[in-house]
Amino acid sequence: MDFFYYVIMIEDIIFEAVGWIFSHLPLIAMLIFIAFMNYTQEKNKKRKKYPPIKKPQSQPKAQPVPSDPRDIGFEIPELKRAPEEKPQDGIYREQQSADSLAIEAEELADEQNRYMKYLKEKTEQEKRAREEEEETYRTQAKLAPKKQKPLVIPSVTPQALATGIIYEEILGKPKALRRRKP
Repeated sequence: MDFFYYVIMIEDIIFEAVGWIFSHLPLIAMLIFIAFMNYTQEKNKKRKKYPPIKKPQSQPKAQPVPSDPRDIGFEIPELKRAPEEKPQDGIYREQQSADSLAIEAEELADEQNRYMKYLKEKTEQEKRAREEEEETYRTQAKLAPKKQKPLVIPSVTPQALATGIIYEEILGKPKALRRRKP
C-alpha cells in the first residue's frame, strides 16, 4: 500500500514540475539564450586579434597633361600589314579587286536564287500537306470529296447593269457605310 502511495506522490510531483516548466517557459528560454550568448562572447575573446588595415596617407601623384592630345605617353609599335590610311567611314576593310567583287556578286545572286527556290518549295510542300489533311478529314468525316467549281464571271451587259442598280437601291448601303444619326 505504501508503494502505491509513493508512486502517486511522485506522479503528482512530476505533474506539478511539468506544469511549472510550461508556465515559466518564456523565462527558461530567455535564460538559455543568455547563457548561450555569454558562452559565445567568451569564445570570441580568446580569438587572436589582428591589427586594422591602414590606408596609405599620400595620394598618388597625377601625371602632367601632355600638350599634344595625340601624345599618350608611350610609342605605338608599327603594325605589319596595317592599312595605309584611315577610311572615310571609320571601318577598315580588306582591299578587293574587281574580280573578287564580281565573284562576290555572283555568290550573292546564287544565294538569293537558292533562297527563293527554297521558299517556293516550302510553300508548295505546305500547300500539299494542307490538301492531304483536308482530304483525310473529308474521308474520316465521311464527307463528299471537294469539287472545284469553275469560276463564272458574269457578263457585263446594259441589262445586267440596270438590274444591279435596281438591287442596290432595294438593298441599300452596307451597314458599315450608313450614316449614323447623332
